[in-house]
Amino acid sequence: MASGRIIKLQAANTSAILANPDRYESTLVAINNAVYDPEPAGDVIYSGDKILNDGFGLATLRTSANATFANTAVQPSGNFTGVVYVTGTGTSKRSNTGCELQKTFLCSDA
Repeated sequence: MASGRIIKLQAANTSAILANPDRYESTLVAINNAVYDPEPAGDVIYSGDKILNDGFGLATLRTSANATFANTAVQPSGNFTGVVYVTGTGTSKRSNTGCELQKTFLCSDA
């Protein structure tokens, strides 16, 4: 990553990301007003894969066990910021946001 550069954050819903994964892959994206599906029990932490539902579609939220917030209890809903990455090809192409989005979304504590 280059120093002194501004990182552009864009907001997107899961439907937009899933419909156009190449546009969002490897970019910083915020998915707003999302809830977990299913609703987490009181002792669930961020570490691992969770399913997010923002009302437009589903995404996998993937948080590394090495993240500084990995052992923090999840909140029932929220805004999630992370880097989208795409897995699969053709019609099985998925986006992950880790946070990860299905598309996978990678979360950070920044």
